[in-house]
Amino acid sequence: MASASVHTGSYQSIPDSATPGLLFLKAFLPSYDALGKPPTPLRDFFSNETRFTTNSKDASPVGQVLQGFVKRVERLAKLYHEVAVAYDIGNGDGSRTVIFEGINGRVLKNDPEQRETRVKEVTVIELKPVDGKLVAVDVRTTMENHSLTQLQRQLGVGA
Repeated sequence: MASASVHTGSYQSIPDSATPGLLFLKAFLPSYDALGKPPTPLRDFFSNETRFTTNSKDASPVGQVLQGFVKRVERLAKLYHEVAVAYDIGNGDGSRTVIFEGINGRVLKNDPEQRETRVKEVTVIELKPVDGKLVAVDVRTTMENHSLTQLQRQLGVGA
């Protein structure tokens, strides 16, 4: 039988007694947002089959996405997620669905004005248990990135 829990507020305020999916999110986002050495290696959060989809584009395999995470250090001065609300839905088979809504913020390194771009984001992370821990097998993100695209065009770069 499915069960669900809701957390309102930042991911940093998720209590240690929260459900497994919310605890995954609390551990995952600091590593996901890290532009230096992450607290936990990003690879630890994924399986070899993990797929990433952004704004309904074709899914990208985990290896390609991890390479992109390394390269973003060259382009970004700052990256963060402000979670407004997160949901953890436990499926009877041990798998979980985590959904979070919030703001994706970033500053491009080559922006002389260092303008912060904030876009609304909803991400759905499908988790499954592997070797005693939860790993993401599917990550789907939808974001309103018009302001980021505009800034990139002005600067002649991508992020």
